[in-house]
Parts: sequence; C-alpha cells; structure tokens
Amino acid sequence: MYVSTFYSYKGGVGRTFAIMNVAVELAKNGRSVLLVDFDLEAPGIDTFAGFENKIDAGGMVQFVSDYIERKVPPDVSGYIYEASIWPDEQLAAKGKIWVMPAGRRNAGYDQLLSKIHWQQLYEEREGFFLFEDLKRQWESEVSPDYVLIDSRTGHTDVGGICTRQLADLVVILFTPNEQNLKGLPPIVKTIRRESDTNLDRRIELCFVASNVPSLDDEEGILRKLMARFQRALSDDNSRSRILTVTRYDSLQLLNQDVFTLLRPKSRLAKQYRDIFQYIVEQNLDDRLGVLDYLKNRVRPEELHKFEDGFVNRRIEGILRRYQSDSEVLMWVARYFKMRSKPSEAISLLEKALLTKNSDSSQIGVAVRLELAETYITSQQLEEASAQLKQIIDRNILDTIQIHRLVRLWRLADLAPSPELVTCINRTDLDADAIELVIHDMSESPEWQQVTAELLLRSGLHAIETNEDLLHSLLLSLIGAGRFELLLEVSTKLIALDPQKVSNLFNVAMATWAANREPNCLAFEQFLKAVDRLDESEDANYFQCVSLAYGVLRNKQTALKYLQKAYELNAEVPISKFSCWRYYDASQAEFDSDLNEIRLFIETGNPLPLFLRDQHIETMESGEPFRE
Repeated sequence: MYVSTFYSYKGGVGRTFAIMNVAVELAKNGRSVLLVDFDLEAPGIDTFAGFENKIDAGGMVQFVSDYIERKVPPDVSGYIYEASIWPDEQLAAKGKIWVMPAGRRNAGYDQLLSKIHWQQLYEEREGFFLFEDLKRQWESEVSPDYVLIDSRTGHTDVGGICTRQLADLVVILFTPNEQNLKGLPPIVKTIRRESDTNLDRRIELCFVASNVPSLDDEEGILRKLMARFQRALSDDNSRSRILTVTRYDSLQLLNQDVFTLLRPKSRLAKQYRDIFQYIVEQNLDDRLGVLDYLKNRVRPEELHKFEDGFVNRRIEGILRRYQSDSEVLMWVARYFKMRSKPSEAISLLEKALLTKNSDSSQIGVAVRLELAETYITSQQLEEASAQLKQIIDRNILDTIQIHRLVRLWRLADLAPSPELVTCINRTDLDADAIELVIHDMSESPEWQQVTAELLLRSGLHAIETNEDLLHSLLLSLIGAGRFELLLEVSTKLIALDPQKVSNLFNVAMATWAANREPNCLAFEQFLKAVDRLDESEDANYFQCVSLAYGVLRNKQTALKYLQKAYELNAEVPISKFSCWRYYDASQAEFDSDLNEIRLFIETGNPLPLFLRDQHIETMESGEPFRE
C-alpha cells in the first residue's frame, strides 16, 4: 500500500480534479485505489459522477468523532464505500476504487467537524496512534495498491497529518506565482526534515506546476518563475523535477468530467498521466512501476535533467527489493552499462540467469542478449559467443530479438552457421521484419548467403512483388556466388521498375554473373539512366558508373569517375558496399577494389571479385543452410 497526498499551499490549482484523474488512471492500469477526502472544510470527491456516497457511509469526520466518543478506533469498513465507474464488461480488467469521504454530509456535519480539535487529539487522545491504526485498517480491510489523500490547503494540523504522518509521497500542486514561491519552501523543508529524522521512512516529493497559462512567453516571465521555483524547491542533493498541468478551457470541467476516463487522448489527460507515471515509478512495491522507472528515467537524456543525487539511492532500493527478479536485474544492468560500469552489469546479468523467472523463454533470451552485448563492449568475445550460441540452441525469438541476435553475432566476429539460420527460420517473419533483420547484413559472402536463404525461405513467389526485397535478394545472390536464380530475379525486378538506376545496374551485373560475360546493352541502358540524374556524392555510385564505362571500353570517362570514387572513399573512412565484390568493404578494401577496377579499365582484367570467388552453397560442415 503506497500513500500519496495531494497538497497545495493555495487553493484554485485543481488539486481535487488532479487526484480524481490520477485515481482513475491507476485503476485503468489494474491498480486498486482508496481515495481519502481529508479536505474537510471543502470536500469534493463524492461530488464526481460514479463516486457518490449512495450508501450514506460515514467518513473521516464521523470516524474521528466516533473515536473521540468511544476512545477506541472504530471499524473503518463503516466509513468506506466502493465507487462504481466501470461498465460491467470492463470490471475484470480494471482496478477497484474505494472512497473514504470527508463525512456524511447532513445537518450535523459542520457541528461534528467544529468539535474536532486536532492539536488536542494528538496531545491528549493519542491521535498519532489513531491514524497509524487507520492506515493498518486500510490495508487489512481494503488492501489497496494506492491510497490517494486530498489534503487541505495552507499551514494546518490536518495538512501535517496528511503530508508528514500518512504519506509516502506528497504531490505538491502550485500556480507559479509569488505567493506560492514564498509559502511553499518552508512546507517542503518541513516534509524533508521529517524524512531526515525518520530513517525508516522517506517521504518523496512530486512538484506540479498547475493551471499554468499556455500562452507565448515572449518576455520569459514563466521561464524565469519556473527557474526560481526549481531553485527554491530543490535540496542540496538533487534538482527537483517539476511536472506541468497547463490551463485548459473546456466546459466539461464544469461537469467535473474525469478526462483520463472520458477524454483520454486530450492534452489534459496526458498531463495527469505524467503524475500517475511519477507516482508508480516511486513505489518500490509496484513492479511495473519500477520497470517503467528503469526504462523511462534511467537514460542519459533524462538523468541530466533531474534527480542528480537521487538515482543511486533508487537503484540500491530496487536491488534490495528485486534481487531475484531477472527482468528487473537486466534493466538495472543496463543502467550500469550506461554508466560505463560493465563489470557491475555483467555481475547482475549473470545473477539474473540464476533466478527462477529466467526460465521464461523470452526473459532468458533478453538477459543473454544483454549479457552478450555487455561482453562485447568489454572485448570478451569468447564469453559473448557462448551466450549467443546458447540462445540459438533452444529458443524461439521474436523479430526484434532476431535482429539483435544477428547484429551481436556479427559484432562477436562469429561466422554464420546452419544453427543460426535454423534459429532465424523458427520465427515467422513478414516482409517488414525480414527487411529489419537483413539490414546492413552484407559484410561477407557468408552473410550474403544468409540473406539469400532468409529471403527465399518461402519461395521466390512470396517476395516477387516487393521491389525492396527483390533488390536485396539480387545483391545477396551475386555476393554469395549463387547465380542460378539471377536471370529470373532480374526479370521480375526490372518488371517492377524498368527505369530505376540501381535496378538497371544490378541487373546488368547479374546478367554478367549468370552468363559469365557482360551484356553491353544492359550497361548502356544503365548509363542512359545515369545521364538523367544529378550526380550523387557517394563513392559506390561513382564506382558503379566507372565500372560500367570500363565494360564499354570508354577508358577516359571511366577513369574520371574512378578518380571521384577514390576521393569520396578517402573523405568518408567507413565501410561501404562495393560492386566489385557485392558485399561491404572497409575503406582499405574499397581502395583495393578501385585499384583492380583501374586495371580492368586499362587491360580488361581482372574480373570482378564475385566472379572469381567459389560459389557458397554449403557451410563448412557440408550441410546446406536450409533445414
């Protein structure tokens, strides 16, 4: 049970409206919620549709009055009722919401309230223990995941009960103006002092600038005010994060419509969801909230904004609570890896593999992939290889995991194997997924073979209308030295786009490979298409044009384009696709290919590298790639 108090120093900030929207968002996400109306002078929770006190239950005023009269804490069940906001068909998927209202608002309410003297309650009637017992009863009778308390404004005894005794977190709403800038900091310091003196319990703070004008801030008025609030509300260890709820003009506010329920796509609903997200991320008992925190907040772009001295303490608390949860350990390991602490990350990931829920296929795969990547960043390639091989031996992966597996396999300097292809083929991949997996996989004849096998897994007919996949297949077949399908694939590719320059060049090269001699007409058609285009600033483009002119024995023009390819290769020192070998080449390898093309232009020899390589139809084991 996690208790969050919604407090404001001044009224008019939409505190009750915020608490209702957050409560509904919690319940929408499967959490059970108890709403407590402690704004006893101006209660409002039971005025919202679906939250009415239809059973005439008592509330906080009656609960405290009955305690004063009987001298023992009453049974809280008579002061709570369940809200009814979900249609019957939604009940199973939603969390329940209970309400402890301010009180039964009849003629005697004000009289009962006036007789409660809060200071006397604490000093003479053990009020502290009354509210400790109340918390215990909330947990035993209702067992909510979250308690949300709507507190009074200003400096009050009730405010102290709500913000310092009952709360695990205080959501402080304020309008950014001078009144709040002067009034809030002392209250914030008092709450923080409570945390400092009570080592067993820390009260977290969530600051929300509310009812903020959504106007142009040409003179920087709002920006300067928010900077002042940032300084005033921060402590010595961290900058405080400030959420924002902007002013929203809608007649539905007069109806007290809950926007997270009735208008979930509105800007206002999104801003209330930010408060919801902040609350669940602070609750270490909320596993989903902890995972959200690790995924959403523990990132470089987030860490430098807020919580400077806060993250390490949160991470320590998470590790104490979830030391046997492999998924949580994996995300904490990512934090350490991001912080350039690979040894700590590896230790956590190895521990994650020993936990019970690591037996889950998907969690186990995710942990091993993360561990393999961390080993690679630490240059421990043998250990990385061992993890990757364990994955392909026994697991079914999803598309994203397949893509990551292939990327890490290459980074670990592993040659593709029949087992890897079998693992890939166990996954049902659509066209988009295949494109994702084969992206940048053209670094060797062996990897081009893997690409060809993947594209042909369901037969050529399955991709014959997809130009991008046909183009990738043509390149991979040439690079892998598999020439038997080249003419058929070329015909289908040209039929889809007969004027596309890249298609014309690759079909000309495929015809050369299939027939073992160049087709001059095909290269002429390519160069005619080139004449219609603006020149590219790409080394591969000039390499292709140079080779085409070389085939046609136009030595002078071929060397001109070749020189440009040399220059661009020198300017961009990265691997790039080479049409001389039909797979990626390093800068030095690309330069070597250009040297051979120069010889070809001048003498007619040597032939392109892919025409000299032996066909790659089987792996080292002698077994075909296909199952």
